[in-house]
Amino acid sequence: MIKFKENTPKSRDGTCGYDVELDMEYTLEEFLNTIWAERKGDWGEIVVKKTMFDETRFRYTDEWKTIPICLNKNDKVKEVRASGGWSNMNYIIVVENKIEKELNQSKSSLRFIVKKPNGEESVIVIFKNKSDGTYSFVNLTKEHICSCKFKTIEEAIQDMNDRLRKGLIESYVVKGERK
Repeated sequence: MIKFKENTPKSRDGTCGYDVELDMEYTLEEFLNTIWAERKGDWGEIVVKKTMFDETRFRYTDEWKTIPICLNKNDKVKEVRASGGWSNMNYIIVVENKIEKELNQSKSSLRFIVKKPNGEESVIVIFKNKSDGTYSFVNLTKEHICSCKFKTIEEAIQDMNDRLRKGLIESYVVKGERK
């Protein structure tokens, strides 16, 4: 059972903002099917957010409950807020971001979020090779170990800058710290 906890004062028309308390872990599809089953007759807008800049908006009614094909129905729901009242209820659903999850799994290494010119993003880490003491890039998103080897971390970072200058990558953001 999903519970709605008021987080703003009610306006004159009886609407307000809500924190939505989840009773279990939901996928996007499970959550949407649950609200559509528990709140028959509702209509409104749903915003699904993966990152601050990556969101998908769609409308729903009691007769039209379709998840856009651009969304992954199996994404895990992290947080839900709602606003409205009566039968108009709008939702903001924050889902787990795959890149953010990969970053959290590799906290002890220097890592980059690399964006290619086609918009594709990857999480890249620099790891030290135990066999020869050199450094290599590891693409966590594609589960690929780059064959390139560098004597130092600085050399690897210089290679990333060279790729940026040549237009092979659009941008990168450094996360983590060197150990």
